[in-house]
Amino acid sequence: MAEGPDDLLFFHEAEDDPAGISDDDYDGIVGMIEGKTLASDGREVNKKAGRGNQRKPKETNGLDNDVAEEQLDQRPKTKEELLVVAFNEVIPKDEPNKYRHLKPLYISAHVEGVPVSKVFFDCGATVNILPYSLMKKLDKSKEDLIPSDVVMSSFVGDKSKTIGVLPLKITVADQTRVAAFYVVESSMDYNILLGRDWIHQSGCIPSSLFQLLFFWDGQRVSIHPADKKPFETNVV
Repeated sequence: MAEGPDDLLFFHEAEDDPAGISDDDYDGIVGMIEGKTLASDGREVNKKAGRGNQRKPKETNGLDNDVAEEQLDQRPKTKEELLVVAFNEVIPKDEPNKYRHLKPLYISAHVEGVPVSKVFFDCGATVNILPYSLMKKLDKSKEDLIPSDVVMSSFVGDKSKTIGVLPLKITVADQTRVAAFYVVESSMDYNILLGRDWIHQSGCIPSSLFQLLFFWDGQRVSIHPADKKPFETNVV
């Protein structure tokens, strides 16, 4: 089922400083990783060492001051280092074989308020596809369709004629949009296919490798996980 903003794995405000990391950038990243940041060698350091405008460490002796200065030196200084910290938190590398797979990317969504599983993301498809069988389960009929004479071609060259276009409201993560679905009378392994039409409209970067959806709207980044076992349940 689609999840709300509280279920997102990662949220980070966009930076305004093109030359480097602003104070807001730094505050955002340390907040995102719950008080932890990483040194260049991968060790965790205390974020309370902070930037110059944050609370300074309590001065007790020369040794404490040296440690605080070392922590300041280990803090991310460029946008590239900041991204490394973020990706190390969002996509940990503790399982070497975790990403050696050929899994497609499936998620759950809400379509017209109805929970739907097995929503397949396909960057190779131009349009969004809805099987006729699911259209009926959504209490839609052919009278709801916009006439269409579009003929779709698969990657092996097979042709299939669409029976019409159906506008539907679909919610994925915290993204709710009305999308046009081409309805086909075919047997599918998915309930819905979201192609580049929806992907580009939503500012979505789907990653089958990491099994994540990255959303970017010009102001923030949010990340939504894929379904781990999409074929064990069929919600519609």
